[in-house]
Amino acid sequence: MVNGVQFILYFIFGAETLYIHDTQEAKAGFLGLRRIDPRPLTLEDFVHPFRFFLKPRVCLPAISHSMIFLWASIMPNILMPQIFPAKFGLDTQQVGLQFLAAIVGSVIGEQLGGRTSDWWMRRRQRALAGKAAAPPEYRLWLSYIGCVLSIIGVVVFCVQVERAGRKWNITPLVGVAIASVGNQLSTTVLITYAVDCYRLEAASVGVFISFVRQIWGFIGPFWIPHLITATSFDATAGIAAASLVVFSIILIVWLQQRGSFQGLGGKDHWGAAEDQGSGGSSKFGVDITYPPRLAKVASLCASESIIDPAGFSSYGLGIVIASGRKGTQRLAHFSAGKGTSNRSSTPAKVQLVMPLT
Repeated sequence: MVNGVQFILYFIFGAETLYIHDTQEAKAGFLGLRRIDPRPLTLEDFVHPFRFFLKPRVCLPAISHSMIFLWASIMPNILMPQIFPAKFGLDTQQVGLQFLAAIVGSVIGEQLGGRTSDWWMRRRQRALAGKAAAPPEYRLWLSYIGCVLSIIGVVVFCVQVERAGRKWNITPLVGVAIASVGNQLSTTVLITYAVDCYRLEAASVGVFISFVRQIWGFIGPFWIPHLITATSFDATAGIAAASLVVFSIILIVWLQQRGSFQGLGGKDHWGAAEDQGSGGSSKFGVDITYPPRLAKVASLCASESIIDPAGFSSYGLGIVIASGRKGTQRLAHFSAGKGTSNRSSTPAKVQLVMPLT
């Protein structure tokens, strides 16, 4: 019933929004049954997000986030309705009230994850004094807090349920709340990191991460109860902690190290070398190679702006826009074709120093 009311209210008062990169046009619509995107749907629209399986800066955060989501959110939420009535004699209403712990923890985690993450990146940007942009990997430091809190919360929940006896007490819910804080904090940080790396494909990044998370979260309830039955809550806590260390913390450490250097290879969303940084140094930039038909090459630096390389995907056949505190400014216009002066067979290179905060 609650979901039905939410659907009706959002359908009436919520706006469907869309940014169309090809035309740099933002659209919004209310109470419409038709798509606001004039382009027809193609098979590519459904298949495109899955290419992020080959992108470590999206795939690894998705795996890390999914493992945290399984143990810190799915596991306690499916076990409380199964265990608490039999173990503590709670009725339906009393079991429903147990979920307040997850709600409170999620609200706290979201506030910490969003505000702290933005403050953290602004702090790094100020430390660089505008000489370069803070690398997106710097944001990942905060994800360790979420991972540790998730592990603590899961262990507290499992251990306290095992030791609770037949009388209800609040200690398992303390674990649920702590795990929810960690889950929500890491969710905000990891998804924001992935979007920072592929800003022009933010929607596809979100679809991919949601797909991985939902598949892994859907499978969990089929085997977690059997795991507890075959072992114990204490053993399950150890398995969960080990899983979170291996598939969350270690993956983030690897991603942070390789992403800060030149180890992630492949092609990015501009059709060029993937964003490359230099760890703790004061410079963060990417070298983008263009084909010979690019007529003009510009060196663009926007220390306080967000560069939207809308035309780069067509090798410079467009306008590069930088939007910052001073407004929107046309930085360069690339053209190609007959009569151009640059007809060298050597690909041209342009270095971009981009803020990703």
